Amino acid sequence: MLVDQADPHLLFDSVQEDTKLLVTLTAISGRRVLDISVERSIPILELKYRISNLWHVPPECQKLVLGESVLEDGRKLSSYCSDEDDRLDLVAMSQISHICNALLTEEDPRKRIESLGTIAKLGPKGGPAALDAISGMLHSEDASVRRAAVEALTQVGEKVDSAIIQMLMETLQDEDPDLRCAAVDALLKMASRENQEVVDAVWQSLKDPDKNVQRSAVECLLGLVEVGDDRLIDAASIRLKDSFPMMRQAALRTLVKVLHKGDPRAIISINSMLHDHDSQVRRTALEMKCLVSKRGDKLAICSVAANLDDDDPDMRLATIEALTKLAEKDDRGTITMLGNMLEDPVGFVRRAAVWGLTSVATRGNSKALAAARLRLDHQHIEVRCVAIEAVGRLALQDDERSKELLSRTMMKDDNKVVVHTAKEALKCISRRES
Repeated sequence: MLVDQADPHLLFDSVQEDTKLLVTLTAISGRRVLDISVERSIPILELKYRISNLWHVPPECQKLVLGESVLEDGRKLSSYCSDEDDRLDLVAMSQISHICNALLTEEDPRKRIESLGTIAKLGPKGGPAALDAISGMLHSEDASVRRAAVEALTQVGEKVDSAIIQMLMETLQDEDPDLRCAAVDALLKMASRENQEVVDAVWQSLKDPDKNVQRSAVECLLGLVEVGDDRLIDAASIRLKDSFPMMRQAALRTLVKVLHKGDPRAIISINSMLHDHDSQVRRTALEMKCLVSKRGDKLAICSVAANLDDDDPDMRLATIEALTKLAEKDDRGTITMLGNMLEDPVGFVRRAAVWGLTSVATRGNSKALAAARLRLDHQHIEVRCVAIEAVGRLALQDDERSKELLSRTMMKDDNKVVVHTAKEALKCISRRES
């Protein structure tokens, strides 16, 4: 057998090499960094990776010293200790000079990005040298390198560091929209609410030609506000009259977040924006109206309902959705309005009206059923179809009148789609019975 022929000394050496060894890491200052128990046979590079999980210094930036010897990545730990040793005391140092030099001398963008990622893993441990190296890459000719530098800044720099914030604000003028977007996101992480210069810069980013930058600016602005901030209340109120639609949307969202719930200024601002000439602003106002109003608020329902006549079908759709959120169950006025929307000229609005009607009205509601039945003989096929669908959803199991009307439609209507829809509605009621 092969085992019988094995050299016992080799077997002993193998076992000895795989026994555990306690490694103690100490900083140059003498501060104890950590203790880690590892196999004697572990390669130095793997040891550095294990250390990085605890010390948060990338292997590329670690320098491990035993006496006067620097541990080499290509060797094993066992080559630096005797068989009798059960503990090894190492001096651990973090170094980034070679990484920083590589950033300056390397021309390949991918390698520069890799080096920036390594520096970023150091976090604040990188110190001024890391910040200097990163800031130099903010002016790289390659946009992807500049984006990586912005991301690295947020990991290496301390929050509210004025120098970093200034660099990020300058980056808001970069020609690359993705970089501007990254800079706005970084400002949210690094800046404080009290920094008015940052808040003003983010307001300006709402006018950026790129939609993604605008959206990031809105999120940043909302992240920087807090309830009761008078400066932001004044700034947002002024910007409600701005000529740029995204600015008005952000101002409205900011006001709703910064004002105390129930503050009449929020209601007044929202109501004024419900009639804005831009449909996106009007939809934002609807969304905000639902946030600040209580269910069943008649004044809120009235102000929202005015937009059911909007020229923009998307706005009419949003209004139907808002009404279903604001109206109480079986609200007669809302049911009447939603019933009228079954005749909307646009298909998706009509379908939304069916959904809204069946959401607000409980099954068997006579007013909702009457609104749907009234349109079973409508001149337009599409209106007849949605009316049939509404009856099918609303009718109770013993609603003989609805069944009779649907059966009559099946027999008399000359349109196959209408007949098929009526048949499906009757099946729906029958399944409900069983």
